[in-house]
Amino acid sequence: MRIATGTIAHESSTFTPIPTTYESFVEGSALGIVRGQEILDAHRGTNREPAGYLDSAEEHGFELVGLLWTATQPSGPIEASAWSRLKGEFVERLQAAMPVDGGLFDLHGAMVAEGVEDAEGDLLEAIREIMGPDRPIFVTLDLHCNITPQMVEMADVIIPCDNFPHTDLRERGREAADLIVRTLRGEIRPTMSWTQLPQLWVAGQFTGLEPFKSIIARAHDLESQPGILTASVAPGFTWADIEHAGSSVIVIADGDQALADRESRALGEWVFAQREHFDAHMVSFDEAMRAAHAMDSWPAVISDPQDNPGAGTPGDSTGMLRAFLEADLQNALLACVWDPEVAAAATAAGVGAELTVELGGKSIATQGAPVPITAAVEHLWDGKFTVEGPMHAGILEDYGPTAVLRRGGVHVAVMTERSQIYDLEPIRRMGFDPAALGWIGLKSINHFRAAFSRVSDSIHRVEFPSCQPHDARKLPFGRLRRPIWPLDEDARL
Repeated sequence: MRIATGTIAHESSTFTPIPTTYESFVEGSALGIVRGQEILDAHRGTNREPAGYLDSAEEHGFELVGLLWTATQPSGPIEASAWSRLKGEFVERLQAAMPVDGGLFDLHGAMVAEGVEDAEGDLLEAIREIMGPDRPIFVTLDLHCNITPQMVEMADVIIPCDNFPHTDLRERGREAADLIVRTLRGEIRPTMSWTQLPQLWVAGQFTGLEPFKSIIARAHDLESQPGILTASVAPGFTWADIEHAGSSVIVIADGDQALADRESRALGEWVFAQREHFDAHMVSFDEAMRAAHAMDSWPAVISDPQDNPGAGTPGDSTGMLRAFLEADLQNALLACVWDPEVAAAATAAGVGAELTVELGGKSIATQGAPVPITAAVEHLWDGKFTVEGPMHAGILEDYGPTAVLRRGGVHVAVMTERSQIYDLEPIRRMGFDPAALGWIGLKSINHFRAAFSRVSDSIHRVEFPSCQPHDARKLPFGRLRRPIWPLDEDARL
């Protein structure tokens, strides 16, 4: 049994000024673009979907045939020439690998290219053309996927991950691989039903808290019912102005389309009924400081969800930086501000040097103006590390040359490559014991919780300015289907 696997993964924001080129994929992750056996070698033992595919292959004895794997940081839509080149090589490699018995494809689900709103659907259509109508195509997706009619038509099974932070990627890969083996052996006949919800859902997705905790529990309860193979709730990715952005429910039954349709609709209706709980509420920095002092539990984590490079923003907004400096916080680390120019200047100056620079705010006006600062260079680091986890455990990351500047009690990590900090290991590489800090500032929505909850129970979401506000009503949509909640109160399922 031979099963093809490959990935072109990107979360594409149409509201960010950061472009996505072919070089973005070559340079945007520690892996870059890998092919064939390199894909399997790079992911073995990690907490990503291909590791789950490999776990299943080793147990069931099938051959996993690597095609092409690449992913880069969330940013703007992929340039047309880059998409054509990546898709072209992917398709060529699949054609050369034929015949295969099926395909396991690890995609994101919110990928947009210039002129192609639904890049995953476009890729899956090309895959289906080569593999034909009878070979099963199973797809694992990120939780923040905008599932489309074309994706559903071209794939036999779609399985988004369940957790946010995404700590279950290897599990979902294993689930998909085990199901395709059972399908190829004739033990099951997956039938998929997709219910698209008329809603944009930004907040309230942390798996450890309500309402998402109960929503995922309900999907898992459904999976225990006779005839149901898997059930998923995908909140979607709001910062893509495309027709099919938003939330979806997927239910897959064993040979019973009516059952899948009935349960998918019922789960979708129940999720949509919870929409008033999907609140993007954040607090002011002053409120966060008061709450942190009242808790008297340190370190206190200040999250800037609206400038999260993991959702496509530049990562150079200056709201948190100004707040930390003006409050004269002590034993504080802001990790990180994206500013390659300042990172290079600090690297050239060396540890112990004093710099006067304009920090951050260089991408777009909505990120805030640069902050004039005179600071000492406290620490330099090449930006390379292996993720401790649990999210993405075992994966290599590279932030590029990274400098830690200090003014008073405030330390600011300045990175060359855009990325959110979601792991404790980079904090250590910057020269800090995370548990010994008083304040930690992170530009992240929820991914940081998987690791940072080990050292802090004092977490505060603060609303700082950004080009990607979390209130969907503040975004200038033009292509999105309507009516849709919360833009339209009359939206109905």
